[in-house]
Amino acid sequence: MAAGLTAALQGRLPAPTAARLAALAGRPWSADFYLAGSAALALHLDHRPVRDLDLMGGTRRLQPPERRDLLADLLALDPATRVETARDGYLFIRFPDEVALRLFWYPYPLVDPLEERDGLAVASLVDLGLMKLGALISRGTRRDFVDLHLIARRLPLDELLERAGEKFGHVGDFAVQATKALADFSEADEEPLPALAEPLAWQAVRDWARGEAARLGAALLAG
Repeated sequence: MAAGLTAALQGRLPAPTAARLAALAGRPWSADFYLAGSAALALHLDHRPVRDLDLMGGTRRLQPPERRDLLADLLALDPATRVETARDGYLFIRFPDEVALRLFWYPYPLVDPLEERDGLAVASLVDLGLMKLGALISRGTRRDFVDLHLIARRLPLDELLERAGEKFGHVGDFAVQATKALADFSEADEEPLPALAEPLAWQAVRDWARGEAARLGAALLAG
């Protein structure tokens, strides 16, 4: 794990979420997980307000005995915690301050070293970008397009796709699927724009995605 996030990336979560994050870092099981999802991306980009926390790990499969142990520990942390969903590979709980915590069994490898925030591991921007490409393929929400657009300001999609095999090597046509997903707005066009730290027009994101799909598609055909 890296020594820690830079000072410029400190304090990018709302106070209740940051307090929950710090408390979770002290739990004995937290070393088996790392922060991913919107909260991790907010620590890197400071792009939009995020309340909930997503923890992922590849060692705990979150079968019933593990879920029971984790829930017992979370209830010891805050007895008013309530369970929203519990199934193999997934535990979703909500604290009384309405901060949600989702725990995932996520078996795909990390491609870059983890960073750290308040004693808890945080996924790298490369890993988050690859996860976001995967999300775009599977669901393609407006939030996914917006997040990917902002990630690409720091990490060009070409660089992400070059490393996709390190995480999703079992998906031989990942680049093709991602390119197609960049041009599919069927779900995203029907959704509102997420709250953002800086103004961003959906049409600008849409035009960017369409242009990237055309450019990447041409490169795939030429290759």
